[in-house]
Amino acid sequence: MMNKSFDVENKKFIDIQEKIEQILKKEFLYSTTTARLGNSLIRINYTDKNVEIESQKDNRITLLQEQDKKVYVQIMGVLDDAKVGQLWEELENFFSIGSINIIEDSINNSEEKLDESGESIDRSDESIEIIEFLPSKDELVGEIKNQLENKGFFLEPEEVKTFINNFIEKYERLPVSSEINSIVKGYILMIQEENKLKSQVTEPVIEEPHEESPSNSFENVILSNYEITGRRKCPNCGNEGLIREVDDKTRILMDYPKIYAKKRCCTKCGYEWHVE
Repeated sequence: MMNKSFDVENKKFIDIQEKIEQILKKEFLYSTTTARLGNSLIRINYTDKNVEIESQKDNRITLLQEQDKKVYVQIMGVLDDAKVGQLWEELENFFSIGSINIIEDSINNSEEKLDESGESIDRSDESIEIIEFLPSKDELVGEIKNQLENKGFFLEPEEVKTFINNFIEKYERLPVSSEINSIVKGYILMIQEENKLKSQVTEPVIEEPHEESPSNSFENVILSNYEITGRRKCPNCGNEGLIREVDDKTRILMDYPKIYAKKRCCTKCGYEWHVE
């Protein structure tokens, strides 16, 4: 996998896409299939028609545009160092020129053309570009937020955006519509787990009633209120301060998005226990 970034300058995102497709088709003789995954993410799959398609599923170039300032290009698959170097060089030349010269690539040859007699010529053996339009990041954020609110859960848009950015970094694409339900379920599970932890308190110790003087009665009221506030307590050494709560990565509550069970750790004696 090889990555490189370029300053966008006055180039349009679609011009960059077409330039890469032109290099793949005319210079390297590959067929291409392009999918637009939102407004700022494009994936170009390239294949050799003489090789089995299934073995070429990792042949792809991913383009990610960052706020009209930079475009990131990631190359995966069978392109050797010489071809990668040639691609980088041609892209650098493309970004360095002031005007945009969009070269009509071989995709136009795949369309039906009329010959001199007016009859249709079917060029079915040419590669056909397929553009798949999927929801944008903002649309996904709104959909996830609306589904959560319909179920009685509320989440800030920035929290959803952070998750989607992490998703793009891991999977190199935006979530598709069929994955939204799993994302919503994962959020609900996470929120319920957090609420459960917040609601758990240390049970107060109930002692046998005994006769007290007014002074120590007042003292006991203060101590009882202190216990009821729910301070965490180590079951091993009794320490009530500095109890850390961390993810237990040996217990997975949900695979997607990844949610772990919680465990507590006493910083005094090192004892760990699970929150049931």
